[in-house]
Amino acid sequence: MSLSVNTGAMQPITAQPTRAPTAEGQAFRSLAKSLRAGDVDAAKAAYVDVIKNAPEGATLERGSPFAQLGKALHQGDVEAAKTAFADMLKTARVQVPPVASPIEPPAILVAGASTTGGIAGSTLNEVA
Repeated sequence: MSLSVNTGAMQPITAQPTRAPTAEGQAFRSLAKSLRAGDVDAAKAAYVDVIKNAPEGATLERGSPFAQLGKALHQGDVEAAKTAFADMLKTARVQVPPVASPIEPPAILVAGASTTGGIAGSTLNEVA
């Protein structure tokens, strides 16, 4: 069996695959945006959305930064809510295991046409 691949006119594609945003992720972004803007009412609504869109089996621990965030929002204390949100993010980062190095997506080669009408470049021949 013989395999012939012409790679001379191929160009790498390094586009990252995109992931559809989750409702939970959108709610967290909305919560962060509302807190940055100091909009307590919008932050309260986003907090409720985070709870509604929590993954199955998620629990709310008493005294956790997320619970403290809800308490601060209920009291209308934006500064305490911002602090609790920051604490929540710090806690989440500590719980995520570190990654040794970023994962690079593999380059995908795409054939291009030559000016002579064919595919130009080197050819790889593999015989099995």
